[in-house]
Amino acid sequence: MKRLLGLFVAAALFLVALAVPHSAHADVTTFNALFFRPDVGRNKYLMLHSVDTLHKYQFQFAEYFSYGYRPLELQQANTRIASVINTTMVSDFTAAFGITDYLQIGFGVPVVILNRFQDPNFTPPQGFSNQTFKMSDIYVNAKIRAIDPCRFPVGVAFVPFMTLPTGKDSQYVGDSGLTGGMTVVAEGRVIPQLGITGNIGFKTGKKVNFRNIEWQHKMLMGLGTYFSWLSKGLTVFGEVNSELSMNAFFNNRDLNAAEVMAGVKWDVKKGGKDIGLQVSGGAGSCLVCGVKGALVRGVLGVGYRWMPEKYREADKQYASVCDAAFRKMSVQRYYDLRLICPPDPADFKPGVDDDQCPKYYDLREVAELLWQCPPTEAEFRHG
Repeated sequence: MKRLLGLFVAAALFLVALAVPHSAHADVTTFNALFFRPDVGRNKYLMLHSVDTLHKYQFQFAEYFSYGYRPLELQQANTRIASVINTTMVSDFTAAFGITDYLQIGFGVPVVILNRFQDPNFTPPQGFSNQTFKMSDIYVNAKIRAIDPCRFPVGVAFVPFMTLPTGKDSQYVGDSGLTGGMTVVAEGRVIPQLGITGNIGFKTGKKVNFRNIEWQHKMLMGLGTYFSWLSKGLTVFGEVNSELSMNAFFNNRDLNAAEVMAGVKWDVKKGGKDIGLQVSGGAGSCLVCGVKGALVRGVLGVGYRWMPEKYREADKQYASVCDAAFRKMSVQRYYDLRLICPPDPADFKPGVDDDQCPKYYDLREVAELLWQCPPTEAEFRHG
């Protein structure tokens, strides 16, 4: 683990060092106005990072389609002074791979299917034109789950990231150079099905100086909550994501943006088993409609996570361990329920059997697994 953390820190510093511009570079007058970027890999949300990671050697890929209405309108003192992008439709292909159970790497390739764009440098404005099928900035990241939320009240993960200048910056769908930074994720559960997630991070790149827009370093903040029905594979979530210019923070809405979005994720099951297919969708709007932030946002996504039997079993055991850690029960109470609860959960009768029998059924599989295993790894015998 120490070696892994060392590699992670080195990789994070390398990404940030690449993203920091040299002082010899002049200020730029263009930037990437695309606010929505789907999280890469396993996650409970669409844009907000959660602490979830893929299993070792597991892979996942997904395709997201996002729509944004009026995502870039230059403002001054909360008054619109120029409309630059009226409508965007973007396709994001993402892929991720689990290096270990606690570390995954991934990337995303965004293609701007439609950018209804008007050049703000002309006076009077020339009118909107439809720009189609242009690349935006490719992004890469890693995620390390440093503190497991099943072992501690709050889980923590670190997400270093970098973007490559592959987009059309003259049409405000790409940055003029490399950007990079780091996001810290914290997540905890209120009840077994309900959790709260928070993100805080920073992003840096070339200095932008255009009209009343002046920034280089940004603070990234996000907050979300989710409710999961694991038996049905459904997760309902709400999230807020924001970008704050660090030279303006909360005192200049023209340079900041925040979007709120609600949606659902469905892990498709067949015969009660997760087959790895996931369908997701969400919609929202900007809370702070500054230089970024769409007035209307819509997202649809479909993904596949490689899910052979060993990963289904790992998911099941991990969920049981998490549930056992959350639902604390004394050993004596467990033995009492073992004697009075029907052996088959299907025979349980609410109002007749003990109300804690469902909790006993949840813990039974984990407890029996622990009893079958020797106390130390050295005592384990194959076969």
